[in-house]
Amino acid sequence: DQWGNLVFCNELGAPIDATGVSKQFKGILVGVGRADLSLKHARHTCATLTYSATGDLKVVQARLGHATLATTSKFYAGVPDHVARGASEANARLLFGAS
Repeated sequence: DQWGNLVFCNELGAPIDATGVSKQFKGILVGVGRADLSLKHARHTCATLTYSATGDLKVVQARLGHATLATTSKFYAGVPDHVARGASEANARLLFGAS
């Protein structure tokens, strides 16, 4: 395939300019009453949900296409509550036995 696996393409399968994608997305958001959001917000939400679900920055890095893990960890290195809670529970089981 000439263009590879594009996320956004025109009816001929060719790449769409990023500005055009942003404008189209903004039009959709305005239509649903969320003009305060942007494509960047959607990307950040995807990354945050992925990290919350997996606790794995490498997965987030791959999804976002960051060249280095340092770039990803700069924005998403906080430990999600459920991951911290799971670690605490695992430590308690190791120290005090199954509960």
